[in-house]
Amino acid sequence: MKTRMNLIAALFLPCLLFAQNDLVVHEWGTFTTLSSSSGEQYETPIHSLEALPDFVYHQKFKCRYWDSKFNAESELFANVEDANTGMETPVVYFYSGTETEFRFDVQYQNGSVSSYYPRPSETEDFIVPVYNFQLKGHTGYCSWKGKILAPDDPEATLTHSNQQANALWNHPRNVDANMVEVEGQKEKYLFYRGFANYSCPIEVQNDLQGRVRVLNHMDKVLPFFICTEYVNGELLVHHYGRLEPGACDGFSRNTQLDVVAADLMIEALIEEGLYRKEAEAMLATWNESYFQTPGMKVFWIVPRPIIDELLPVTMNPVPKEFERAFFGRIEVMEAAFEKEIQDLMLSLEKDNAASSGGINPKKEKREQLRKKSPYLEERMLRILLNPNHYLVPEDLEACPEKEPETFDFRVYPNPTDEQVFLEPNCLPDALEEVWLMDTKGVIVRHYYATEIPRDGNRLRLYLLDLEAGLYFIRVSGNGSVRTRRLQIR
Repeated sequence: MKTRMNLIAALFLPCLLFAQNDLVVHEWGTFTTLSSSSGEQYETPIHSLEALPDFVYHQKFKCRYWDSKFNAESELFANVEDANTGMETPVVYFYSGTETEFRFDVQYQNGSVSSYYPRPSETEDFIVPVYNFQLKGHTGYCSWKGKILAPDDPEATLTHSNQQANALWNHPRNVDANMVEVEGQKEKYLFYRGFANYSCPIEVQNDLQGRVRVLNHMDKVLPFFICTEYVNGELLVHHYGRLEPGACDGFSRNTQLDVVAADLMIEALIEEGLYRKEAEAMLATWNESYFQTPGMKVFWIVPRPIIDELLPVTMNPVPKEFERAFFGRIEVMEAAFEKEIQDLMLSLEKDNAASSGGINPKKEKREQLRKKSPYLEERMLRILLNPNHYLVPEDLEACPEKEPETFDFRVYPNPTDEQVFLEPNCLPDALEEVWLMDTKGVIVRHYYATEIPRDGNRLRLYLLDLEAGLYFIRVSGNGSVRTRRLQIR
């Protein structure tokens, strides 16, 4: 009998330990790519303008070789040939009521983790066998082993104060997460950055008439995307929405919607599981690159299965909740701009060919391009250095007529305290019933959609008499049912 009881205890002990674990982990980040006007992915992405703090650690690939001149082994920086995607600042937050030892391991498939803070306990090997190194088939790696400090720990102070960090890197610290300590360094989060070889599954095309098409090549729903463009000091929003697998959505660059991009993007991040402070911290950190740099951009929510496939994570202890929210950021070459630069390059090549010599064609091109528009120099250089001139579309075909969308709805603001809006992707008349449930599945409110006040295309629910906590809103409409989380403060 004793042996049997010990066996039962052994079987149930992991469950008991898991139940006692109050650890919550959240992560945000960005994958950045550069698209031609025809939708082709450029070989090198646009670099963000935000500089990292001086205390961040960096690594570069090196190739070892035998130096016959000195009869000794030497090193030189390797040339990474196929990095077409930037992974920018995944930030990891930990929430726990007690001090907890932890280990956090992340891999980057077909990529490398090249910058980080605090100093990792282990990293990938940055010595490679060849000078022209390729990321395809390589697995980047980074691991931290340390402590999550208790919220009331008097020693929970930053190793590098806000004054020592670049001002914008104070934004990720404006959350309620615990301090972590790794290798004697204390910070509010784990941070890492890298690059990879990855084919972006979202294609963006635009033509000389100003038409734009966004295509979803995934076998998953694209839950949210938004197209913006910074022009003459103003951020324009051309379009936003969601896309079914294999679907296409078309719109015009002449369209200007009366919405605030940051507000929509914050709500999309919250829908993916981030706390509001975390979502606001992410957008504040990337404010310049996201919202204040010239050119058209498409931001898209990366579905969780893709994040987990590209960046598999293992943790000890296993948290009771692990949420990851990443934006894909596609910098889009505008068709007219791309054609103008290509035409200028061709004319320069003709002029240089006809000259009597003494001109460095590559330098001459670059100087003239820089004079033309210094703000867009990096985009121009991508065209200049691209061995293939991508075809600039003159007149894109319209997207096929959309099939009826699967019923869905947005919930915002979230978290909230007084009221919440339900915004369906169909006419409110198609809605049927709304249920509000607690975490045990108990229905605390039930409405027929016709009873709920309307505000345009959305429904308004008042929540003044509900206790703070996590709830679930279930809505039926168009013959299906959808459920969303709601945090009441």
